[in-house]
Amino acid sequence: SKQQRVPFSIHRSTTSSHTFIPPLSTKQMNNHERNTTHRNNLFKVLLMLIIIVVTINIKYLPSTHLPDSNEDKRHSSYFLQEVTLEDLTGNIQKKRDDNKADENNGETANNEDTDDKERIIDILERAGETLNPEEIADLPTWSSVMAQYGSEPVIVGLDTCEQFQSMVPEEEAWIAPAGLFNTGTNLISLDLTKNCYLPKKEKKYGTSGVRWQVPWGKHTPATWRLKHRAESKWARSVNITSIFPIVTIKDPYHWMGSMCRKHYEAIWPHTQKNCPNLIKEHDNTINEVQVKYSKTDPSKIVKHESLVGMWNDFNKLYVDASFPRLIVRYEDLLFHHDYVVSKVCECAGGSLLPTLTMLKDNTKPHGGVTNLKSSVMRYGKIEKRGEGFSNRDLSFAESKLNKELIDLFGYKLESNLRQ
Repeated sequence: SKQQRVPFSIHRSTTSSHTFIPPLSTKQMNNHERNTTHRNNLFKVLLMLIIIVVTINIKYLPSTHLPDSNEDKRHSSYFLQEVTLEDLTGNIQKKRDDNKADENNGETANNEDTDDKERIIDILERAGETLNPEEIADLPTWSSVMAQYGSEPVIVGLDTCEQFQSMVPEEEAWIAPAGLFNTGTNLISLDLTKNCYLPKKEKKYGTSGVRWQVPWGKHTPATWRLKHRAESKWARSVNITSIFPIVTIKDPYHWMGSMCRKHYEAIWPHTQKNCPNLIKEHDNTINEVQVKYSKTDPSKIVKHESLVGMWNDFNKLYVDASFPRLIVRYEDLLFHHDYVVSKVCECAGGSLLPTLTMLKDNTKPHGGVTNLKSSVMRYGKIEKRGEGFSNRDLSFAESKLNKELIDLFGYKLESNLRQ
């Protein structure tokens, strides 16, 4: 009888009770193999997905709980954002967590270091400086600044402000700097010229009232005030009592380092490699310092026991002076600029310009580069203080520095700073 084709080529005979399967054609066999392979691949994929789901639940479920609300879902570790096959096969996730913790600890340390530099960064950026990451990394910390100079600026002589203003009419007054070599006399002069003026003097004479040095010479001792005049028409004619001196002082260890780089008219035995060389190595003889304020007049040579003695002698004379004066720290012109300039201007009877300007460029036409950035880098770092000193130098300075001056200006002996 006529045969009917059914799926999978199964045929049933109408004359027999037996069922038989005839041979498949080549085309049918190939189709069958492809279908079988496809089903096997699907099975493998499903099996792998089942294994992944089970493994994830085994790995995370014991330490978590199902969230009870949408708010819990945002904070539950059950809802992880990143899971990979690698995470399921070993300690990769644990290593990642450990590495992340190390990175966070490193970032915390870096953040703390950056936070400790924020005030330094602000000072430089307000002055118009731009800083790259390498420069920021090299900046001193505010902790280093405070360790050397304390947290507040120091100004000596504020009690003489009223005395000066009552003695000298504003239109006749002058503000002028004084101080040892390398103590920022140019800086204070330019700072005041840029930011301060005497209104009545400007109205009457057309000048701000700020000069670049006192008429007796800014680097000469205070005792020369009534005995010596600098070589300029103004210095020779001005009334000495109309001058309000603004004296600058620098940390003695940093100052001696500055003198090693540029000694000006101070002469004593030393070399670039052996400085400040306060005492001789072979017999501990103290190296005397001579300061030649005149190249032709021997009477204008001042002698000091040592470089330490020069710092002591000069500053002690201005501290003990009977005439009105202010003494400001050079370091405060860097790290507390606005406060110091404001106080000095007010004390002299002057007025500030609407916006205070901090100078960032080189303020010294001689003696090397002394711009704001390089100065902050040097005088903010503890390790720069006493740089190049031998143990003999440090011991001598410790024993000879005037402790009253050190305490008055908030400086520290090197041994106290290193404790």
